[in-house]
Amino acid sequence: MSRSTYLDTLELGNASSGWCQISANQSIGGNPLHIQGENFDHGIGVHGNSSVRLQLNGTATKLQADIGIDTAVGEDYAAVIFKAYGDGRLLWESDTFRRSDSAIPVEIDLTGVNVLVLTTTDPADSNHAIWANARIEHEGDSPKWLEDYFLLETAETTMAFKIGGNHLYSHYLGPRLSNAADIHPQWNYAYPAHLNQPLTESAISLIQADGKVSLDLHYREHKLVKEGNAAHLTILLEDPSYPVSVELHYLAHAAENVIESWATVSNHGEQPITLNHAASGFLNLKHSRYHLTRFTGVWGAEAIMSENLLGQGVTELRSLSGTRTAQTAQPAFILSKDLPASEEYGEVIMGALAWSGNWRIRIEQTATKQVYIQSGYAPTLSRYQLNAGESLETPRFIFTHSTKGKGHASRSFHRWARNSGIRGGHEPRRILLNSWEGAYFKFDDKLIKNMITDAARAGIELFVLDDGWFGSKHPRDNDRAGLGDWMINTSKLKDGIQGLIDHSHQEGIDFGIWVEPEMVNPKSELYETHPDWTIELPHRDQHLMRTQLVLDLSNPAVQDYIFSFMDELLGKHPGISFVKWDCNRSISQPGSNYLPADQQERLIVDYVQGYYAVLEKITNKYPDVTFQACGSGGGRTDFGAMRYHHEFWTSDVTDALERIKMQWSINHLYPAIATANHVTEVPSHQTKRSTPIKFRFDVAMTGRLGFELRPERVPEADMAFSMKALEVYKSIRSTVQLGDLYRLSSPYESHVAALMYVNEEEGRAVFFAFTTGISLLSPFDTLPLQGLDPAKRYRITELNPAKEGKFISGYHGKELGGDALLQQGLGLHWGKGDYQSLVLQLETVEHSN
Repeated sequence: MSRSTYLDTLELGNASSGWCQISANQSIGGNPLHIQGENFDHGIGVHGNSSVRLQLNGTATKLQADIGIDTAVGEDYAAVIFKAYGDGRLLWESDTFRRSDSAIPVEIDLTGVNVLVLTTTDPADSNHAIWANARIEHEGDSPKWLEDYFLLETAETTMAFKIGGNHLYSHYLGPRLSNAADIHPQWNYAYPAHLNQPLTESAISLIQADGKVSLDLHYREHKLVKEGNAAHLTILLEDPSYPVSVELHYLAHAAENVIESWATVSNHGEQPITLNHAASGFLNLKHSRYHLTRFTGVWGAEAIMSENLLGQGVTELRSLSGTRTAQTAQPAFILSKDLPASEEYGEVIMGALAWSGNWRIRIEQTATKQVYIQSGYAPTLSRYQLNAGESLETPRFIFTHSTKGKGHASRSFHRWARNSGIRGGHEPRRILLNSWEGAYFKFDDKLIKNMITDAARAGIELFVLDDGWFGSKHPRDNDRAGLGDWMINTSKLKDGIQGLIDHSHQEGIDFGIWVEPEMVNPKSELYETHPDWTIELPHRDQHLMRTQLVLDLSNPAVQDYIFSFMDELLGKHPGISFVKWDCNRSISQPGSNYLPADQQERLIVDYVQGYYAVLEKITNKYPDVTFQACGSGGGRTDFGAMRYHHEFWTSDVTDALERIKMQWSINHLYPAIATANHVTEVPSHQTKRSTPIKFRFDVAMTGRLGFELRPERVPEADMAFSMKALEVYKSIRSTVQLGDLYRLSSPYESHVAALMYVNEEEGRAVFFAFTTGISLLSPFDTLPLQGLDPAKRYRITELNPAKEGKFISGYHGKELGGDALLQQGLGLHWGKGDYQSLVLQLETVEHSN
């Protein structure tokens, strides 16, 4: 049976009209409902700019009301327009109302409408609007007011969204709140198109099928699905005039205090549209003073940190190399409120983009101190044509908000990474010897087998054969030939790869191998057969880097080829348990022989998607094989690649002193378990610097320990130290690789780099300190520790003494309280000379009462 329900009789709950709650039977200012001499007993009062939402569930037939402006407030010249939307469609719109106008009765058809939105617009923002005698005729249950905000929360952070009219606004991002209804509205579009925010760059821009650069995203619905520790919020936005939708995704990891965001743009029309750009994440902040930390670099000096005060205007971080895009800059940042980022104190946002191609992070601060942060794939040469029925999912943007400094933010990132961001995040990594600096291209069976035997005797657990093992017609004896021809070079390896695997297993050590599947030398059988598979531009001189070209992974045939040879390599040799996947050049001539002429700018995005597709297929088939991401060093250190890899190669420069700053920086974002640190020969092959074996070992032990040398060339005393230190690392491996990182003294600010890992489950911590330069004025340092339990006592053991039984710290064998170590800390007495280091183990001591 049909019945009529007055809106003022509905339970208001937290329903609001924009600035505050809806008023029932009175104006928003508390006055009687009065429109130009006429009084009304029923109705609702709202602001001149307002939006209210009602759940109808398709059972309503019509809305009736008398509309007008409260004559007790406002200006005579002001104007208000009333509108009604049903499921995003405009159902009705009034003429412009003046304060002097009489009430006008309206009747609006609501047949089939699920969600009704009533809006008023007042350019002067000075009036109060009235929906007098507003009532809905319906079947079944009465209509229900819908709240105009919703939340996504972690254990420490609240992210709030607000619906205003048909648009979605970013309402709040900050420390978790007890009552989100207390938030003062922030009218910043959550995902603005150019139409919404014309004075700054939008989150998304596209060219419609009619050639117009036009998009207006209206809120349709949202859904929050919780599963265990995670909560997935999906928000649907649609253009009311064009067949385009955007789904915003936010995946909150509650315990880790980390949120992932991404967007899916879909073309529901019958004609292609062109996506100029689409952000993965768009954050709105407002404060007068922020400091920005970035991680920039170059080959051999990756991820070097710098920090500056954010000023008015645009700051853009980006990489356009196409492949090894983390080499010149990490797709990441830290934004600190008020003061430079501190380890223990202050409010910071840490963010990183999970993408292995061209990327951009754009931060804009306006004159009114509004800060917009957007991240995603770089729009340069990447206009993406979406054909009928196609969708594009953006990369994921990962971020965390901390009120306890950047140290806490890093630990949140690391916990998330071990749980979700990298492969096998809770599986301790093996100690390996990589052949590159020990053999380069010049090796045979005998040399490699000797290296395997020596590695096994030293206590190393895995041997990895690097570049140079393949090629038949064009043997890989240097970097100028053979790349792409993945047949075994039997002139070098007479017993093949299987012979090396068998020898490794006889010696009790695992075996791994190097590949560079995305590249090809012009001097190769693959290029001779498929020159059309490379990324090049016609009518231009061939542009080589490291004497090689990039294969076009947007081409399914190329993807199939890579999977096929990797499948054959791993399938025929099940003893291969580790793959070092390298990438030694960038894309300089972005031309595809596969993509149509009008879709060439899809190449940069489709290449990365092809790279991921191949890795997905390979890692699914060979889940027990460990994969390392390498890109001429740290060029593939990003959370996009890490979804398919267990670890990354930090840098081709293995000099321990150079590595201190790089490892310090990169471990702001990535955990130690994923960070490959190797002990090498001296003098360093890159810097020609000679450092003591203890210093090299101690620096490498702060991550996943490995070696890059020929064991037979290591001096006897150094080898004796190494064998003992290897056993020490095995005893603390779980603490370093699975523990929480606390940074104590920065090499960017001091002559000492100091850090510690704490594994609460083990009741153990490991402390590392290194000198980066000692003067006569700085022989003594005092460092308070972090992460310990103040109520417990700790027994201290000095590890890796340079000489057996000679301890330099003065703490070996002592027992100290956690409270004293946290407050007073450790006194470090440095001797004379460079390259000093100290490693201490702290274990909880149980005392019986």
